[in-house]
Amino acid sequence: DKTWNPAMYVGMRPQKFGYPPKEEWSEGETVIKKLRTEFVTNELPRFMGYFTDLIKESGGNFLCGENLTIADIAAYQGIGYYRRGVADHVPKDCLEKFPEIMAYLGRVEAHPKVAAYKASKAK
Repeated sequence: DKTWNPAMYVGMRPQKFGYPPKEEWSEGETVIKKLRTEFVTNELPRFMGYFTDLIKESGGNFLCGENLTIADIAAYQGIGYYRRGVADHVPKDCLEKFPEIMAYLGRVEAHPKVAAYKASKAK
């Protein structure tokens, strides 16, 4: 997405965003923290509101109705990234303030096929 990508990739390829190379960029960590913190504070709520509205409009279980679709799998992967704790300055619990989203992620994970897949990968 256009708002997350700069916050994410500036730390990996700062030159693509008009900054000096990583090894020459003394204020890099400060800029990265600012971009990611602003994303979590300002943009993440907007995106989670968008997904919450989609879920509600479809009947409250999944994005396209009562049945899990490929759209849910894609959204689950994208949204779930934010609770993995792999991006600096993006707290693992940043989705906790979105109860509808957390419930949605739980429904996706509880789907028998998703649960079976996750169990097979845990071995």
